[in-house]
Amino acid sequence: MRQFKNSTRNKSPSKKGMPTIQEVLQIQEDAPAWVEQLWQDQGCLYDPVTSLWVTPAGQTCRSDELALWVIEFVHFATHCGANAVSDMLLETWWHPKLLTCPNASASNV
Repeated sequence: MRQFKNSTRNKSPSKKGMPTIQEVLQIQEDAPAWVEQLWQDQGCLYDPVTSLWVTPAGQTCRSDELALWVIEFVHFATHCGANAVSDMLLETWWHPKLLTCPNASASNV
């Protein structure tokens, strides 16, 4: 398990900001096997170049922990409602509870 300095897991969204690539990698690496299986079942792939799980459309897969972090940060920063936050997040991120599945996103690209 990778360790990173100055852990941000217990800070408010305004203090911890968006996750760094190292934090995303760590959280994806720590995801339970069933989460990785869910990503695979939805057509997501492990990218050996970036070491990230991504959708066919290139969105980064998020575990529940990472989803909560990013949603809280985006909402805090923009004060937008749920649909606007979801739309913003779907440009870069994917989580099974967001409105669009990865295969549908890929077919729209």
